[in-house]
Amino acid sequence: MLIFRNRDIAHNTWLAMVLLLLGVVSTSFFSWQATIIVAICGTAIILCNLILQKKQQQQLAQLSEVINQVLHGEEMLAVAAEEGELAILSNQIQKMTIRLREQADTLKHEKQQLAQALANVAHQVRTPLTTLFLVVDRLGSPQLEKKERQQLNRELDSLLKRIDTLVTELLKIAKLEAGTVEYHPQKVKIADLIVKAQEPFAIPLELAAIDFQVVGDQEATIFADITWTVEALGNLIKNALEHTPAEGKIFVSYEENTLYTEILIQDSGTGIHPNDLPHIFERFYQGQQPHPGNLGIGLALARMIISQQNGSLIGKNSATGGAAFSIRFYRRTI
Repeated sequence: MLIFRNRDIAHNTWLAMVLLLLGVVSTSFFSWQATIIVAICGTAIILCNLILQKKQQQQLAQLSEVINQVLHGEEMLAVAAEEGELAILSNQIQKMTIRLREQADTLKHEKQQLAQALANVAHQVRTPLTTLFLVVDRLGSPQLEKKERQQLNRELDSLLKRIDTLVTELLKIAKLEAGTVEYHPQKVKIADLIVKAQEPFAIPLELAAIDFQVVGDQEATIFADITWTVEALGNLIKNALEHTPAEGKIFVSYEENTLYTEILIQDSGTGIHPNDLPHIFERFYQGQQPHPGNLGIGLALARMIISQQNGSLIGKNSATGGAAFSIRFYRRTI
């Protein structure tokens, strides 16, 4: 019988038969009725145990077949098992299989995202590199006039800065996605964060005669990492600057309530095209009217920084026209 291929079952069965034989021999000295009762009961116990062991083996074989099918790509199939340790084992294996399947799907999705990201990076780098090669080749011409050479040098500098910015921003995103960024949150005034974020754009704002207004309680604070939060705010201000016409207006306001602190950045541009709204935080997304030199990374980077600090970032069109970005830093629960 196949059941006796299992050494433990075979040994236990032989041991039970030996004990039954000893019992029969022992009782035969006292009464033949007792001998018959012992023989019948012992045989029944052995047979019941063998039937139970065979049933468990069949269930184990079914479970093994299911696992084998799953390993070869089949979906997880239900295993019929009654209550008991085997049923618990079956249930745990199903849970583990479902979990592994989910992890495999997640890994597949992440690989697809990585492939897409690499393709986007290659495209973003290839464009300025192609122009860079053309500029370098042109600079090597001996017939080049001084004025044209100066123009090409400026273009060369601009292209190199673009590539440097692209690599820097991508490295920041890679660190954020890998979870290797160490935030050092502290209590900081919102007014100070806005001043630090606006400083790099002071000259462009002045040249474009853009009115940059800030309204809010000077003593209002949030609990956040200063460096990374300034980075996020700077990207939002840069985005507003790129889409605000000359002599336009950028309005920054902030307020606190019992649930969160909100910072609102609005511009007086044409606003966000309805088709762009669902995609503005996607990496490398340029939109219907992309700004020259825009890499399409700033908004994605800003949202990652804010969301990793228990915050949220939402983009929309304001009622007065122009784009509006709402940042909310939620109160920490104790």
